[in-house]
Amino acid sequence: MTEKNINDIAEIEDAQAALRESIEATKELSERAEYLLQRCKARAGREAPTSDDPSRIRH
Repeated sequence: MTEKNINDIAEIEDAQAALRESIEATKELSERAEYLLQRCKARAGREAPTSDDPSRIRH
């Protein structure tokens, strides 16, 4: 193997490692966003006015 080939391989391996880290970070962010969305939906469901709620009636 030439020095250039060794450097190219090392560069590719570094890029692969960076991509793996990025994928893991993206997965964690996606999971966090899903958790927050579900929490927000649950809160909105609890706070939604019911049909017998007088504040819901528009004049």
